[in-house]
Amino acid sequence: MTYSIQWFNDGAYRCFSGFVSGDEYVKCSFNLHQDLRYTKADYIINDYRQVIAHNLDEVHVEAISTANRVLAKTKSQLRIALIIPPNNPAMLALANIYIQQTVDLAFECRVFFTLPQAIDWARYQVATDSVIQPRQSVAS
Repeated sequence: MTYSIQWFNDGAYRCFSGFVSGDEYVKCSFNLHQDLRYTKADYIINDYRQVIAHNLDEVHVEAISTANRVLAKTKSQLRIALIIPPNNPAMLALANIYIQQTVDLAFECRVFFTLPQAIDWARYQVATDSVIQPRQSVAS
């Protein structure tokens, strides 16, 4: 399995390509969780558009969602964007299973078909979460 990760001040972008092994994917997700930068990340964008084939199944999705349940106890907020190729219904089904298994966590997860959509959602949320509201004027 080939993947790359780019870290930013507010999150990370992971891009997967080629054949994705379910076991390797779970291991790479656990490695991500152990990275100290993960604790400060506001978002993770996972891009699967270059995946040619995979053997991911519900068992792998369950392992990752279970790990996220544990992590959610110490990391209260995280936005996870999943970029799925629009012509891959099997991968979309797995993404929807993941979303269903984590719906009650503080982590927010959404599926996108393009990188700009995912970035806009992740960064917009970061920006609006940190906006300082203007003070109301005091009548004199």
